[in-house]
Amino acid sequence: MNASFLLRFKAFMIDYILILFYLVVLFIFTVFLFPSLQGFFNGSLIVAQFTGFLLVTFPISLYFIISDSNIGKQSFGKRKTGIRVVGKNGEALSMMHVTIRTILKILPWELSHFLVYRFIYLFI
Repeated sequence: MNASFLLRFKAFMIDYILILFYLVVLFIFTVFLFPSLQGFFNGSLIVAQFTGFLLVTFPISLYFIISDSNIGKQSFGKRKTGIRVVGKNGEALSMMHVTIRTILKILPWELSHFLVYRFIYLFI
């Protein structure tokens, strides 16, 4: 049975709270504990983009890839709401399937960050 939009949204919000917690911890690390990491964002656009990808996009993508694949079977939010991501026959999705799925979900987000970096430097 397919989960309703509201149930999926609830699972996403629970996962998003975890993501926000990770971002807060990352902020604390980069601002208070390791302020030298901020230099990576002040240099070239390529270094800033790559650093952002390594610190934010990659770990979040990895979370969804591992948790939604046949390894984890459910993200934390999906587990709390009782839903699973399955294939057409009800089987758990392969790592490759979930990786492609996650790339397609994250790509617009990553492209928007790329464009924001570009726009900032156009006006400075």
